[in-house]
Amino acid sequence: MANAHCIAVDWGTTSFRAYLLNDKFELIDACRNQHGVMNITSSFSKVLQNACADWVEKYNIENIYLGGVIGSRNGWVETPYSYCPISVGEQKDKFTQLDNVLGCETRIFHGLQCTSPGGFPDVMRGEEIQVLGAMHCLEGKPAVLCLPGTHSKWVSVNNNTIHNFASMMTGEIFALMLMHSSIGSLIDSHEFDQASFLNGLQDYRESNVASGCNFLHSMFSVRSRVVSNSLKVDSLYSYLSGMLIADEINSAQSMFDLSQGVHLVSGDKLQQPYLLALETMGIEAQDYASETAFISGVQSLLS
Repeated sequence: MANAHCIAVDWGTTSFRAYLLNDKFELIDACRNQHGVMNITSSFSKVLQNACADWVEKYNIENIYLGGVIGSRNGWVETPYSYCPISVGEQKDKFTQLDNVLGCETRIFHGLQCTSPGGFPDVMRGEEIQVLGAMHCLEGKPAVLCLPGTHSKWVSVNNNTIHNFASMMTGEIFALMLMHSSIGSLIDSHEFDQASFLNGLQDYRESNVASGCNFLHSMFSVRSRVVSNSLKVDSLYSYLSGMLIADEINSAQSMFDLSQGVHLVSGDKLQQPYLLALETMGIEAQDYASETAFISGVQSLLS
């Protein structure tokens, strides 16, 4: 039997990912589902029990660590934020103890708060663990990280310290437009198409960057292009994605120095479009798997 050590859970807005780790923080097993904080119809403890009870019994697990939106006011318990700039060492032992779940000591890692480059308060929960994991590979070098998702994060790090970050509602706006907008009502395919994505990216750059059109006008142009037969309906999904991601990267360029490239920390689904967008916009990118970064970040916090 593998020498299991603990369970670490990346519990986000729309997804749940639990990892069974050994004492070297190597992955033994994983459970992934869509029971994110905003998708749960039962209790949080029930979701955790369904995902992890067999592991706890089989491997005599004593410790469960939770990270992400599960520690927000929409989650299980609202936990405090640590303030940036903050180093890896300063973030260690920053967690809130829950009542025992499945007979295990259960803790929620604290998130981070900063003043964004835009000058207003910003927060993150869960992504900071991935950032800590990616920082391990950077060996203290200055870098800008991009973590795509429901609320994408752009993070400035240097000397093993998270300095500040900016959040973009790209994923949430995309989902809202698909479900509740006049554009979304036209979309009948959610398959990624590279050519349509790049067209959306390029059209955004030409209209917003070159001629100064605003974001909301560009969004309406997606519908008007269909009505005027200059854009096919089956291109809409990827075209809209291209426009939104282009706007995100354009905004990031105004807040961070991307001349040395971007370190992309993402899952498989978002890796391709973001790498395409960054390359097309002339920004070098190095990619990291988000799950690997999360596990490495947990190790940094617990070692």
